[in-house]
This record gives sequence, structure tokens and C-alpha cells, in this order.
Amino acid sequence: MPPLNSLLESDEIVKEKPVLKGFIDLMKCGVASTVSQPKFPRIETILNEELGKAMYGDQTADEALENAAGQGQAILDR
Repeated sequence: MPPLNSLLESDEIVKEKPVLKGFIDLMKCGVASTVSQPKFPRIETILNEELGKAMYGDQTADEALENAAGQGQAILDR
């Protein structure tokens, strides 16, 4: 997802990646949070990668969440 609202509001992004239309519409109600867990950046990267695979049809949403949870838990257990 683009990091700037101006990019989210651009018609070009939907033309280039139509799959993002629904997510862009929902961004209006999204909120950012800060996480104090020092391992979170690595877990967030995994979550983004796994959810990206689901958005592009490489796996189901359930598979993405299961994969991310397993990998995230492994990081937390270290």
C-alpha cells in the first residue's frame, strides 16, 4: 500500500493494481498503532509478505494467517 494519502487517492494505483481498490476504500477507517515489542518489525515483514501472497492468489487467507502466525511465534520464541 502506498504510504501517502495522496497516492491512495490517485486513480493510477487502481488502474495499475485493481486488487487494491477494496483496501484503499477501507484505509479511510484504518488506524496506525505503535508496538513496543522489539521483534515486531521482523514479524510485520512476514505478515505483509504472507498477506501479499493471499491478495495475489498464491495462497488462501487462512494459509497466509497460519504461515504468518507460525513464523511470528518462532521469532518470539527465540
